[in-house]
Amino acid sequence: MKKRILSLLMASIMVVGLAACGNKQEAQQPAAPAPEAPAAEAEEKPEAEAPAEAEPASGEKILYTNTGPVEFFEVPWWNLGQYVHSKLLFETLIGIDNDMNPTTETGMAESYELSEDGLQLTITLRDGLKWHDGQDVTLDDVVWCIEQTTLPEAGMVNNTVKATFEGIEGVQDFLDGKTEHPSGIELKDDKTIILHFASVQPSVMLAASLFPILPKHCLENVDMTQIQQDPFWQKPIGSGPFMVDEVKIGEYATFVPFEGYWDGVADFKIQMNASSAESDANLVTNAKAGLVDYAYTKMYSDVQALRDVEGLTIDTVPVNYTRWFMVNQYPKSAGDENPLADKRVRQAIAYAIDKKSICEQIFEGAAMPGTGTLTPTGSNWKVEGLEEYAYNPEKAKELLAEAGWDSNRELDLAYYYTDQQTVDLMAIVQQQLAEVGIKVKPRLLEGDVPGQLNAVPENGVAGCKWDLAYGALSAISPLDYYSRFADGMTGTFHAPLDETLDGLVNEMLSTANVEKQMEKYAEIENYYADEIPYIALYYQPVWVITSDKVAGNVSKWGNPQFYMQWDIQNWTLK
Repeated sequence: MKKRILSLLMASIMVVGLAACGNKQEAQQPAAPAPEAPAAEAEEKPEAEAPAEAEPASGEKILYTNTGPVEFFEVPWWNLGQYVHSKLLFETLIGIDNDMNPTTETGMAESYELSEDGLQLTITLRDGLKWHDGQDVTLDDVVWCIEQTTLPEAGMVNNTVKATFEGIEGVQDFLDGKTEHPSGIELKDDKTIILHFASVQPSVMLAASLFPILPKHCLENVDMTQIQQDPFWQKPIGSGPFMVDEVKIGEYATFVPFEGYWDGVADFKIQMNASSAESDANLVTNAKAGLVDYAYTKMYSDVQALRDVEGLTIDTVPVNYTRWFMVNQYPKSAGDENPLADKRVRQAIAYAIDKKSICEQIFEGAAMPGTGTLTPTGSNWKVEGLEEYAYNPEKAKELLAEAGWDSNRELDLAYYYTDQQTVDLMAIVQQQLAEVGIKVKPRLLEGDVPGQLNAVPENGVAGCKWDLAYGALSAISPLDYYSRFADGMTGTFHAPLDETLDGLVNEMLSTANVEKQMEKYAEIENYYADEIPYIALYYQPVWVITSDKVAGNVSKWGNPQFYMQWDIQNWTLK
């Protein structure tokens, strides 16, 4: 029976035998690590031949998936759970649920407690945690991992995690060699660690819940500048529900259940085909051949190719990913006035663009129309009932008239994506804005794109040469959406500091209590929906693909690009 495409809302992604740490293989030189990437463009990909696969034993249960190692298994501190193999092999310090909230249902922590002032985080490990080589997981592993992330040479660490642990008391003395360990790391007993922070770290719970612990006894002598090159990453061990069985780098890797895992032992093996976490050239070919039981994709072309394939279910999962128009509100030269500094003009632009139609026509329903705030629809942080700026060209004309808009003025519309969808989008926006009396001229940015997008203003004059810029924001936390509007942050490169917005943002970031953060976040959303400093065009999801072989699945998918509560070791395969 042909499966339907479900839309799920998320309330907030070798050698036979187990390798011991000392069994070093020749290291392969890795490519430079990619930053956390935004959702990829929906572009056509030629179908490729299916890669080699392991020979399953007769009657053996195999779950097929992707994002296996192309050159090496990536250090999991960089892209936090983006690769399926990271979630199979490693476990985070504190568990995280599918709304990206901390939990003890998963993870190494039996319990945790954040102090009222947010300056102390107490974590107690579970009994009986084991590494795949049989050694015990200890607080020594935890301390070592935390300390490594604070080292200046530790480049393979996510910025949110690094910034959080750098806030521990005594880190600088530790880095200067004055102490053996940061004074803010306290071991209460052999299972309980207390982290004392010098100041409130607003993302502390998220950082701890996305931070996988690595085996110190395997990596303690590794130069952190060369950690990815270590032979360990050709066949790593962890403490997660599956361990590496066989590896053919660039082709596939197989995984077997870890009998010592604390939360259930699977009765099936996993074969993972090699592919990037950003795109899989073989996904469609493999899925049609019955070689995909679980995978995720950011490519809508994959969804189009697989939507009618018998036995597959495709779930749409909202994630923190927004496409927007940044608005340059600074004057281009001293003494000038920038009409975009008038919120009525920004509101008019938002009303003039038919975002719903764009999502239906260009993206064939694969994206959700932007509203009056940056937070994607489906996030439990989004405030509902605010002005959505639905298509209303007459309202746009009224606002422009009130603002005294000069219809002879031409706005410079910059963009940096080169796919056909973006070209089509720019043409549609140009036409729709022209219909309300706003002239825009799209142009492709070339060269130093980040520098052109975020040029620092000088003496109140714009550093950026554009008026509107089409870009994207991929956030690990909803806090990232609005933290840019604090004093000195990127948002103030495009508009003078809004003291009201700055104050709300700093209040939100002054606490590590998630409930208090959400209360202040709601105030920011209300204020933002009126001021609309940036204009949200659409929110782009990712898609999870599962086969009919997977039964007893989770009721709701979390963001597959991060660690999530998927309990894969307890899945039932038909």
